[in-house]
Amino acid sequence: MKIHRSVLTFILFLTLVISNCVIQTEPLEQSISFSLLSDSVSPFSPVKLCFSSPIDDSISPQILFFPQFQQYYITFNSSKDTLTINPTSPFSGNTPYKIHAKNQKPSPESNIPSLNDSAVFFTYPLEKEPNNATSIADSINLMIYGSISSVNDTDCFRLTNYKNSSKLIFKSIGSRSFFNFQDHNGKIFNIDFYDDSMEVRIPDSIVKPLYLLVYSFRKSCGGYYQIQIQ
Repeated sequence: MKIHRSVLTFILFLTLVISNCVIQTEPLEQSISFSLLSDSVSPFSPVKLCFSSPIDDSISPQILFFPQFQQYYITFNSSKDTLTINPTSPFSGNTPYKIHAKNQKPSPESNIPSLNDSAVFFTYPLEKEPNNATSIADSINLMIYGSISSVNDTDCFRLTNYKNSSKLIFKSIGSRSFFNFQDHNGKIFNIDFYDDSMEVRIPDSIVKPLYLLVYSFRKSCGGYYQIQIQ
């Protein structure tokens, strides 16, 4: 059986086209992502970034905050998969922060994965200074953080959202502070005992408005405290 010359020509042409069609495939770019250990933190607390794979020693991640925050240093755990941002001054209270972590884009020949990811965390409320007298007392809704900056410092808070028999939780972190209740007439209601973490019932007998006065313990200062109303 003879094949027509035009058919042979077409088959030869088609063979050449197919042989020259090479599908270009590029290796998938390796990348690292991260998640936050917690999305709500104290203004004084470290922030932990947990990476999807260990960070190579050659990667020097750049950390950016929005809004801007620069008072911190970073540390890695031994397995290089968790980075801790340690603040040297408190974050702003009641604020959403966006963290953006990235490294310089690796060259195509490099085996170093790229890092370009972001996440958002929120801070709990922080005391607003000055608040060293009942006339300029800060208000507490459900939770607030504060610190005693000097041995003569007093932080005053007005309790605005509580019911009779509400429970107040007071925690000292890093140093010991203590507190008393005061009514609007200036009468002090002393607390019988103090500990680094304690729970007390808010006295029903106090006429509102009710104030909470926080002092340094035995003329010490440093650290911070947490106040929570349940």
